[in-house]
Amino acid sequence: MDVADMLARREQVIVSRTRKTEGAVHHDDPQHHSSFSPISILPEEIISYIFEAFVASGDPPWQLALVSNQWKELALGTPRLWSNILVTNSKAHCKSYSIGGEIGQVSARGNFQLCQTSDDLEKALVRSGATLLNVSIQQTKLSKPIFVKAWSQILGKPVSDRLQDLFINVPTSTTNGLEWTTISLESTYSYLTSIDLRVPLQWGQVLIPGFLGAAGRMIAIRGRMPDNLEVSSFDWRNIQSFDFQMTPPHVVNRLCTHLTNLEKLQGLPDDWPNSSTPLTTFKHLSVLELIGCTSHYMEDLRRLSLPTLTELDLQLINENRTANNPASHQENPLPVWKLPSLIKLSIEVEDQPEFSRWLASVDMPCLQLLMIDIFGGDRNDSFPAGVVYPNLHFLYLVADRAESYFIQALEAAPNISEVSMSNAKLLSAKDRGSDLLTRLSLSGSEMLCPKIAKLTLNGGDRGVLGSREGLEPLIKRVVESRAGVLQKFAVEWRNDGSPRRKLVDHTKES
Repeated sequence: MDVADMLARREQVIVSRTRKTEGAVHHDDPQHHSSFSPISILPEEIISYIFEAFVASGDPPWQLALVSNQWKELALGTPRLWSNILVTNSKAHCKSYSIGGEIGQVSARGNFQLCQTSDDLEKALVRSGATLLNVSIQQTKLSKPIFVKAWSQILGKPVSDRLQDLFINVPTSTTNGLEWTTISLESTYSYLTSIDLRVPLQWGQVLIPGFLGAAGRMIAIRGRMPDNLEVSSFDWRNIQSFDFQMTPPHVVNRLCTHLTNLEKLQGLPDDWPNSSTPLTTFKHLSVLELIGCTSHYMEDLRRLSLPTLTELDLQLINENRTANNPASHQENPLPVWKLPSLIKLSIEVEDQPEFSRWLASVDMPCLQLLMIDIFGGDRNDSFPAGVVYPNLHFLYLVADRAESYFIQALEAAPNISEVSMSNAKLLSAKDRGSDLLTRLSLSGSEMLCPKIAKLTLNGGDRGVLGSREGLEPLIKRVVESRAGVLQKFAVEWRNDGSPRRKLVDHTKES
């Protein structure tokens, strides 16, 4: 890609200079322009590969056709350049090109050929030859539904056997009552590997089972699954990526044990997994995003076994505010939830009194990056005692907690190298922040996290009072005690409610 980009940019410069030169001597033949270009001496097969890299980066193939007659002929003779087709009734974000000859005026959106009529589509399909297709069908405004005939062209024979990626975006408000049953699906879509369906629910009830039953090579699905989907009727073993688009939890529960080869799972409904979720092992899953809104959700997470998970994005929001009484907290430890391959954990916590207890129960020996954002809950809460993350290198912690919470978090990460901590009360009183800074200023065997190279302490964004003068001596002691390792140390807070930040920044000169 780098070579192709370099050659493409060089070609633009050469063509521009050539046009200026030829203009002075009255040369107007585009073919003559290209003869001055070093790229023109390459074999056509090599040039076509460069063209493909250009289009793959998102640029329209029509730009190539404008350079010269030679490039135009070569581009039109390379079907893979024309495999992206967009059928829509909107020209938003599109660009027009005047190609001349029989082609005339055409339009594109990025590297997609724009088709607004059945005739446009027929010509686009001819240009694409027999190559596999990436087709996008979008109805984006209130009007008569886009070209039912054109849709039939795409989903029917012989084009159906060339579909590789299919995106259909038809909001309910634009259908004007059209039933999908007016368009039939083929019995096979031999090369279809991914579908992204953002369609009315009644359309999905026809389209999703139809594609699942006809596309034996499907590996990626995005769309809301129908409530009545006959899960056992389809083969799910090849599916690697699934975005459920807020499919109801009971439908996800029926599906999850069939999706054990997933590598990426997104768009899950709130509070999944739940107590009805079967115990499931995802043997290949690497990325997962979850949202929990009940006090018992953290226990339900243990219904998932995730031996290969490397990245977890988790929101824990307790909508039952009556459960926030600290006196009601349980003291017994939770069963261990093992995440042996987890590298990155990002958590947003709101009013979850059991969070620290849950965090203490999660075994993450490979964790390298931890991001925690805590709102509400018990402000006197402690960071889990006895927890150690030996491989943690980056810690981002925003919490309305006492200084001791931040100190305990650092004690759990002895090899940390980059830290960012923020709390509206961390630097809010005359001596607030002094305990943390004192611990950070200790040297020798008592030094806390001796490998910290970058450290940021933030007083929060709530306009609280602060005392720069009272803390500056401690800040200097931290810098002096860590002179051999600390590269950047920034302390910032608001003073006297002013919107202007007060900043102390000690950055080591490189």
